[in-house]
Amino acid sequence: MVCLSGGREFQATDIRSDPRSDLAIIRIDGAGKIPRAILGDSDEIRVGDWTIAVGNPFGLGPSVTTGILSGKDR
Repeated sequence: MVCLSGGREFQATDIRSDPRSDLAIIRIDGAGKIPRAILGDSDEIRVGDWTIAVGNPFGLGPSVTTGILSGKDR
């Protein structure tokens, strides 16, 4: 079930998921036009680049944070 910020709810189909990274690609039928995030290529990111993390940690509510990448391969 997908709940949008405007209160609409839709049944989603799990297209691909990765439990290790807690990331999933889903299909929502009947939602009309909704914004989508364009993801970057993690192989192309460089130290000093701006980053953003969006999620719902522990189911407590929406969360967004930004920062500057300080290191890779740690």
